[in-house]
Amino acid sequence: AWSSEERADILSALFLTFLPDFIGMQEVSYEQTPWFCEKLSEVYATPDTPLGDFVNYPYHGVDYIQNHTPIFYNKLKYEVLDSRYHVFFNDDIHSYQWGLYRSKENPDQKFIHVNMHPHSHGELNIPNFGEMRRELIHLRTLYPKVPIFLTGDYNALYTQQKVIDMFDGLE
Repeated sequence: AWSSEERADILSALFLTFLPDFIGMQEVSYEQTPWFCEKLSEVYATPDTPLGDFVNYPYHGVDYIQNHTPIFYNKLKYEVLDSRYHVFFNDDIHSYQWGLYRSKENPDQKFIHVNMHPHSHGELNIPNFGEMRRELIHLRTLYPKVPIFLTGDYNALYTQQKVIDMFDGLE
């Protein structure tokens, strides 16, 4: 079995070989995130992300916990315009994070990357999918026509009704 640091070395080498624009990680502990930040720092950064704004996100009201869904972006290609980290309402572990990015090569080109990890226990994660839908609608309202990319560990099949409902009516 590999240690957490050995796994971080292997994953970092993989990311630096293939150089994806955005990386959505899952179940990375608060202590592990700085390892990745250091190992990837030549190419990648993670947004300086505040906890969700309670004024704009009234359905949030929980305290910050360790982030299990860190996102990284290729800082050579993109700059962060906005970002947030959220713990799913009424959940103590599961979360999502999003960032709004602008291309450095083409400043008119913007992207939103959302990385989510809803509750893993079947029907108990339905409220998390509903919350994610509200967040996607909110992002679409804030940033119309900006493409949204959603990554993560859904803990569900894309054919399940809760996943279908999450995207219903969204383009």
